Amino acid sequence: MKATRTLMITAAALVISNATTAVAQEVLEGDEKDACEAILCLSSGQPPHECEPALKRYFSIKKKKPKDTIKARRDFLEECPASSEEGMPSLINAIVNGAGHCDPETMIPQLNAYLWGGCEREGGFALLGGGCMADIPQVCKTYANHPLTRIDMPVKKKTCKPGSGYWSNQEYLQPGEFYEGGQLCKYEWGMP
Repeated sequence: MKATRTLMITAAALVISNATTAVAQEVLEGDEKDACEAILCLSSGQPPHECEPALKRYFSIKKKKPKDTIKARRDFLEECPASSEEGMPSLINAIVNGAGHCDPETMIPQLNAYLWGGCEREGGFALLGGGCMADIPQVCKTYANHPLTRIDMPVKKKTCKPGSGYWSNQEYLQPGEFYEGGQLCKYEWGMP
């Protein structure tokens, strides 16, 4: 799967490269350059430090309302000459809805808080401002599963360790723990 995504990212880079060559026989500059770089950088799981200027430009686009921010960021990414090539409109849509909101460092504590009973409210999914999440939001799944991205999302794992009769007594279990088949078990979200 990783090899396929790497191949797809390479193909996206070639599409952008070929499209820019077809549009002009010169090096892209300004917003066109930043937009193309931002698309490539936001399609990878761990962008290199060379992505910093383009990502800074992309994330500096902020409006009063979230929907206006999304629209302005989409307009910016569409300045890349390859933005209308096959697969690119859906990639741009996945990026503007997921990039910056779907980072595992934010999601894992919110997902585990829900699993372990540490939520103040039921099932609330709040990408911005904390809260709890019962599952990975669909916008994040769409972003991670797009054929032209290589984004890792947290996975829910069940871990168990040998228990004793002590652990079978429910009053000693911590939130989220359960006793199953002679073992103390717990579900936990983490990286694959």
